[in-house]
Amino acid sequence: MKKKLLLILTCFLLCSEGFAQSDSAVNLTKNQQPGSPFANRADDNEKKSVSVYPNPSTGLVYLTLNGFKGKRTELRVVNVIGNVIHREVLNDGETIKKELDLSKLASGLYYIKLQTDDYSEIKKIIIN
Repeated sequence: MKKKLLLILTCFLLCSEGFAQSDSAVNLTKNQQPGSPFANRADDNEKKSVSVYPNPSTGLVYLTLNGFKGKRTELRVVNVIGNVIHREVLNDGETIKKELDLSKLASGLYYIKLQTDDYSEIKKIIIN
């Protein structure tokens, strides 16, 4: 019985030490130097914002995109089984406002996918 308890205690200590080491590795990746290829990627993505409204909608959906200046932005509307319903490339501007008329689509769940060379985001939209 004592051997089993000692074995369990030893495993626990070894595992907790492994977690402590993996924690420090995570902190090192968060504190990258300015010259690192990962340094600005999070900052670029934080400046981008996407609004899709109203949701749920009767079919007329408005998109507002901020922070996509100088980017070729591809917009796709996809149904739940992955078929592309609508596709277009948006003009590059600091703020892009787009109106989508999805009123001819069947009621249900759809996905709006926005993609640039270094950014991708998917928003869910429900059509009533």
